[in-house]
Amino acid sequence: MKKSFPLYPTIFIIIAVIISSCKRSNIIVPTSTCIQVELSSPAHTDSQTVVLNSPIIPITYIVSGTATFDTTATDTISVSILGSLPTGVTGTFSHGTFTISGTPTSSVGSPFMYRLSITGSNCANTNIVGSITVHDSTSGAGNITDSTIAYAYIPNAYDNTVSIVNTVTDSVVATIPVGRLPYGEAVCTSTKTVYIVNASSSTISVISKATNTVTRTLTLPNAAAGTMAVSPDGTKIYVVSASPKGMVDVINTATNALIDTVFVGGNPLAIAISPDGSKVYVGNNLNETTPSTVSVINTATDTITTAIPIGKTLYNIVVSPDGSKVYVGVMGDGAVDVINAATNTISAAITTNAPIALAMSPDGSKVYVSNTDLGTVSVINTTTNTIGSTIHVGNDPFGISVTPDGSKVYVTSIIDNTASVINTTTNTVIKTIPVGENPYALGNFIIQ
Repeated sequence: MKKSFPLYPTIFIIIAVIISSCKRSNIIVPTSTCIQVELSSPAHTDSQTVVLNSPIIPITYIVSGTATFDTTATDTISVSILGSLPTGVTGTFSHGTFTISGTPTSSVGSPFMYRLSITGSNCANTNIVGSITVHDSTSGAGNITDSTIAYAYIPNAYDNTVSIVNTVTDSVVATIPVGRLPYGEAVCTSTKTVYIVNASSSTISVISKATNTVTRTLTLPNAAAGTMAVSPDGTKIYVVSASPKGMVDVINTATNALIDTVFVGGNPLAIAISPDGSKVYVGNNLNETTPSTVSVINTATDTITTAIPIGKTLYNIVVSPDGSKVYVGVMGDGAVDVINAATNTISAAITTNAPIALAMSPDGSKVYVSNTDLGTVSVINTTTNTIGSTIHVGNDPFGISVTPDGSKVYVTSIIDNTASVINTTTNTVIKTIPVGENPYALGNFIIQ
């Protein structure tokens, strides 16, 4: 099908041939002279596997070269795909971008293969191919998640589930059951594993990113407070104990054996590990009249090297990528304290409001703070230790995490039962995603 387009004095043709189950349809798009077509969606989105009734990651191609498109007007180009993509998935062309998107409602004919065959004056022929594989269920689907895409694993405390969010499409792609009262978590990028602490059942659900399934359930030796840290190599996890109080249990992830117990005192909750895995920082809440402390554990010996006096009521700790700074949310003081890791002294105190959780940008330039009382996120410039922006999000924001590329921040709301998505370039909320009930999500919950 071809329509005249007065902006183009010379008309040539792009033919997108979609092949599946011996079916074929042609898409004819007017353009001019020499054309180029490049994948503009994330790498490997043009070869993906999805589960039936789950949306595909949109596949987009930019049409460029000497072709020109009037982006200020509505395109009069007609593009259609007939019977070759999965039912529920379509292709559209608008303003110089060809997009394949939708939700497969049938797996008949899978895998679906497509080819874009491009021909233009004085241009070499270009063949661009891709595929969409649709499985009826997660059983046998293999690597459902794309290894190049980051996913957010958000525990819903009152549902006993974890919502899995694709951070490209900002949509929930799966919801999986875990233990009772999932509260905090940690991720291990080297093993592509997510650890969820189930506070009421005193267990840890171990989730494989590759299959989005619970592969193991670790039984903890003591009642869990709900927070933990995992070593960068994934061999040890440090779990804060609720009973007996004042303890951090060290567990071998291979054997599920308790290999050590470190007494830190008080009522610990906040915990973080340095990027090189050499130190664990534990925030110990004492009482209303006594300042809290941050214990520093040497992971080679699993012993405390020092305890740093700090303010009251500590919920979360993050460490800079180079390990030189430790940021502690001191909720009782309405501030974020900065610890110099070399001297183990407080070098700055940044007033926020009620800092419940913290997240560090991958380059270490910013710390994002969820302020539960005001429904905001503060953005701290780590060079100046000042607040550069304040972003309004949902009610009672709690867990917060940053994508590995630093482009988005996800913050959960335990009142709204949502996750707000922040664009870090504009510092604005670009989407609000419904999840489960009471998504505390204390700790880093995004992994690629």
